[in-house]
Amino acid sequence: TCGSCHNVTTSVLAKQMQYATSQHATGTTAVYAGGRGGDDDCTKCHSNEGFKENQAGMTLTAKSDVTPVNCRTCHNIHKNYDETDYDLSTMEPVALMGGVYDGTTIDIGKGNVCANCHQSRPREGLEVGGDNVYLSSKYWGPHHGTQSNYLTGNGGYETAGSMSYSNSRHATLDDGCVTCHMHESNHSFVPDEDACMKCHADIDGIDEYRGVQDDIADLMMELET
Repeated sequence: TCGSCHNVTTSVLAKQMQYATSQHATGTTAVYAGGRGGDDDCTKCHSNEGFKENQAGMTLTAKSDVTPVNCRTCHNIHKNYDETDYDLSTMEPVALMGGVYDGTTIDIGKGNVCANCHQSRPREGLEVGGDNVYLSSKYWGPHHGTQSNYLTGNGGYETAGSMSYSNSRHATLDDGCVTCHMHESNHSFVPDEDACMKCHADIDGIDEYRGVQDDIADLMMELET
């Protein structure tokens, strides 16, 4: 039955080559799954093995030998030895982590496999009172990966008395992240302008659209200064 997947033109090879250029493949964060600078809990996102264990409800343990996120992390490779092996390893709705979300669950279709890891982990350890801010932990604040929170409008704070925020139209995309980051099954995860043009017919380029990214870059520089 190998031919059902391994004899379909060059699609498998093409996806492997695209993936090889992605930050999932080239990044160094898998080191956190091996107990060097990380802990057992890190393995569920920083390694293929930990992700699979977490999805299966197993107890997580730091690994001495780990592999980065790869094809087998997101797909059921060599499970049934037919084309169903291309199916996503999970599409279940995702419960956001951290007490501030009170069990909020999101469902962004195929993007759910991404949301398992690409979400914030709000941590305790920050106390604000008057002019003083007390940090009781060096790990205070959210984890870096806040993408799913931003996409679905969960998390963040509204400044009392100033304004309320509305969600982006991107929050209504059926498959969330993959709609733009995997247009036509591009496994490099680089957003494709062709995907944007389905809604933004007048787009000249992702960076140039309304000048938003330039504005944000300027504001970040101002904030840093």
